[in-house]
Amino acid sequence: MATRHDVTNLERRGHTFYWRARVPVRFRQVRRQARLSFSLRLSDHGKAAYTARRLNTLLADLTVRPTAAMTTKDQLDQIFRAEIERMTAHLEDTPSPRAVWGRPTTSTRWRPTSRWDGPIA
Repeated sequence: MATRHDVTNLERRGHTFYWRARVPVRFRQVRRQARLSFSLRLSDHGKAAYTARRLNTLLADLTVRPTAAMTTKDQLDQIFRAEIERMTAHLEDTPSPRAVWGRPTTSTRWRPTSRWDGPIA
């Protein structure tokens, strides 16, 4: 069962986030009730939300263009797949908050350096 999140068109299935949007009516070449559905291949909610917002903005931008009526579903698929690939590459190059803020990546708990073998006889 897909879980919806607070970002429009963002769904989570298992550990993977998906972007699933209804194609606006303005795209006349696409049949009614058609949807664009893509795996973001991300398990981090923050990165998936960022990517979904960018894809929502791109869809809104494409909708207001005068050429929207002539755009087919295959063309929309190509545009959005390219954008997802670009965003994934961008997010891989972005340092994590731990690297930015200097937090340790491993646990700093105290661990004994030698094992205790019992009392000396």
